[in-house]
Amino acid sequence: MKDRAERASSNRTTPKGVLYLLLVALEVAGAVTILWHGVPIYRSLLAEQSIQPADAAVVAWAIAGITLIQAPYWFSTLRGFRSQAIPRYVFAGHAVLFLARLNFVFVSGLFAAVVFVRGAEIEFVPWRAAMLAAVLFSMFCFSLELERLGKALARDASL
Repeated sequence: MKDRAERASSNRTTPKGVLYLLLVALEVAGAVTILWHGVPIYRSLLAEQSIQPADAAVVAWAIAGITLIQAPYWFSTLRGFRSQAIPRYVFAGHAVLFLARLNFVFVSGLFAAVVFVRGAEIEFVPWRAAMLAAVLFSMFCFSLELERLGKALARDASL
């Protein structure tokens, strides 16, 4: 009976855990924003002969996505919010780890399409290069956060 009570209490989310999950939710919103507006650009880079420059709306959405990922990521990382404050769910942890890898595959594909496939055709503009680097770094940070969350959810499972 005592073992069951300990497990039940360990599966409760603490206030710190709730704040951590809210920060992760903001990061998810940023990643979805980047993916929603980035996938059509990625597809056009691979398919079209001519490269269209991004309009102001796409740049604004990219900045919003970067901010939605970076602000909560660094707040959580520097404040030391530990994902151990959330309950243990092994299957959910594995699903989150899968999403982290899938996200990183997309980011790697974006980098390869821009730099290796179409790099010679794209005019180098410093602010665009900085924007691409910021998007890639943000998605990398998001992948790290998903890995941290997935490992916390699946803790004590052999990964």
